[in-house]
Amino acid sequence: MKRLILIFIPVLFIWSCKKDTTDTKPPVISILSPYANQLYNVNDTILISANVTDETQLTSVYVSLENAQLSQVEPAVNIHVTSRNMGFSQRYELSDQHLLSGIYYVVVTANDGYNLISGFQKISITASPRKRTGIYVLTQPYNPDINVLKIDSNFQVSQQFSTISDYSGSAINSYYQQLTIAGSYTGHLNAFNLSTNSSQWSHPSGSGSTPYFEGIYNDDTLSYVPLYNGQIKGYDNNGMQNFSAAADPNFYGTQLFKQNGKLFVEEKYITGSPINLVTFYCPFGANYQEALMPCDAVAICPKDYNDLLIFGNNASGQGVMEMFTINSNTFYSPQTLPSGKILSAVAIDSDDWLIGCDNNTVYKYQYSNNSLTSFIPSIRAYHLLYDDVNNQIIVASKNTVSEYTYVTIPTLVNTVNTTDSIINIHLLFNK
Repeated sequence: MKRLILIFIPVLFIWSCKKDTTDTKPPVISILSPYANQLYNVNDTILISANVTDETQLTSVYVSLENAQLSQVEPAVNIHVTSRNMGFSQRYELSDQHLLSGIYYVVVTANDGYNLISGFQKISITASPRKRTGIYVLTQPYNPDINVLKIDSNFQVSQQFSTISDYSGSAINSYYQQLTIAGSYTGHLNAFNLSTNSSQWSHPSGSGSTPYFEGIYNDDTLSYVPLYNGQIKGYDNNGMQNFSAAADPNFYGTQLFKQNGKLFVEEKYITGSPINLVTFYCPFGANYQEALMPCDAVAICPKDYNDLLIFGNNASGQGVMEMFTINSNTFYSPQTLPSGKILSAVAIDSDDWLIGCDNNTVYKYQYSNNSLTSFIPSIRAYHLLYDDVNNQIIVASKNTVSEYTYVTIPTLVNTVNTTDSIINIHLLFNK
C-alpha cells in the first residue's frame, strides 16, 4: 500500500532567466522494522527502522501511526535528515490508552521538496485492559477548603492537591483523566488534570448571596452543571460549553442522569415543593417530558433502556425506591424499604442495586425476585461505588473508606481513615 502526493512548488528567481527544476521522482522508502503483521500491546515501544533515499535531496522525514481507515492516531515524530541517502532507527511509544485492538499501520513519510510519499507497514495492536488507578477522596477540613486525596492500589493514601472552594458536587472523567469540582455560593467550577494535579479550566460563580452551582454530573463526554438560576450547562473537557437547557420557571436542577440521548434532571421549586423529573433531548436541550416526583432523589440509577430506578426520601424523610418508566412517564414503587432515610445508592447491573441507609446497613435489592436483603451490616454508607473491573464495593462513611468484595457474603478487603470529613469519593480508571 502506498500513497503519493505530488507537490509542485513554483520557484521564482531574482534573475530574469527561468530554470525548470521540477522533480517528478519521489523518494524511495524501505521499512526494515517492524516486520509485517508484528504484534504489539498498548504501552509497548516500536522500534522503527527504515532506509530513505532520493536522487536529489530529502527535506523532511517523519514517522506516525495510522488506523485501518488511514487516520493518524498517534503523534508524528520528526526524523533528523542527515543526507539524501539515509537510514534511521526511531523508538515510537504506543501511549494512547484509548487505542482499540485491531490493524494499524506504521507510516514513514518523506519529502524531497516536490514530492511527498509514505511507506506503510501493517501491524496488530492489542488494547490495554481497563484497570482502576485510584480512589479519589474529597475531604473538607473546613469551609471553603477542599482536599483531594488518592488511595492507590495498595490502599495507601496521599494528598494530591487542595483548592479553596465551597462545595455542591464533583465528578471524575476517566477518559480525560479529569476531576471537576463545582462550588456552591462562591466557589467556581474548576477542572483539574489528574495526571499533573494542575488546573485545566475554570468558570466563575456568582455574587455569593444565593447559591450558584447546584452540583455536577459527568458521562465521560460532557460535565452537566445545573445552576440555581434554572440554567443547565454542559462543558467538554476543555471547558467549552456544548449543551444548554433551562429548567421550568422558578425551578432549578439538582440530580442528573444521562441515558440513550436523554438527560434526566430532578428539578426543585425554589421555595420547596414540588419536585419534578424533567427529561431533555441531547444534545439540543429541548424539553421532552416531565413528571411529578414522589421523592427527593439521592441517586438516579439505570435499569434498562426504558426504565430508571430512583432512590430518595419522601416528604416525611422515609427512604423510598421508585421505578420510572420513560415511555409512559410514570413512577411506581417496587419495594418498601425499612424505616429511615436513604443516604446513598449504586447500580451493580440491570438486576441488582445497593442502598445505604441511616440505620447503619447497606441493603441489596434484586429486581428479578423483588427481594431486599441486608448486605453489609454496621456501616453508615454516605457514599457507595461499584468497581466493575475488580468486582468490589467502595464505601465511604464520615471519615473512613472501605473496600469489600462483591460476593454473596461480602468480605472487607481494605479500610483507611481520613483526618477530615469525606464529602465525596470517585473511582479513576486508566481510560
